[in-house]
Amino acid sequence: MSSSNLLMQYQSECLEALKSAAKVSKPFEKVFMDTLKLFMAIPGKVNFLQHR
Repeated sequence: MSSSNLLMQYQSECLEALKSAAKVSKPFEKVFMDTLKLFMAIPGKVNFLQHR
């Protein structure tokens, strides 16, 4: 399975979970999905407490 297929599957599952949990507007849905894609692009662990 290619990485683009995995990303599309991940996006569809996250979108389905978001829609089942709450009623959200289309602009929020777009921003949320774009943010998830950005987090998936960051290699390794994301740690917001570690400042440089």
